Amino acid sequence: MKSLIWASRVRSCRSRWRKVKRPLEPSQSIVPLDLAWVALYVSPLVRRGRADPAFSSLSFCSSAEVVVPRIKSAKKRMRQGKTHAVLNRTQRSKLRTAIKKVRSAPATEAQAAYDEAVQLIDRAGRKRLIHPNAAARQKSRLAKLTKAGAKK
Repeated sequence: MKSLIWASRVRSCRSRWRKVKRPLEPSQSIVPLDLAWVALYVSPLVRRGRADPAFSSLSFCSSAEVVVPRIKSAKKRMRQGKTHAVLNRTQRSKLRTAIKKVRSAPATEAQAAYDEAVQLIDRAGRKRLIHPNAAARQKSRLAKLTKAGAKK
């Protein structure tokens, strides 16, 4: 295409270098035709709220812009990320519920609730759902609480 030339390499928002085609002459309209420039420079600024107000009114610079990967492995990672986010949310919910049950359980049922919570906390720490040190801290606090409840 004669109307487009290869510009020198342009740095994207993900700190990788990419070649971008640019028009030979600047556009006469208000909306810039150089969408590659907008995608690389204006959109991240609009998302962070630091762009010029004139750009934020453009329809292609909306703050709800979705990033679509081009590379096969990146597409796969995005699919895996969505799946893992759902699984992690359910596991975190179960963990929080188990901890609440231990805290609110009467002294007679506290040990059974504690044993169940310890299983979930150990697994969460092992799978890096929470930091292993945070898992140890929660177990320690629940054990202390259960022991104090048993003495009463």
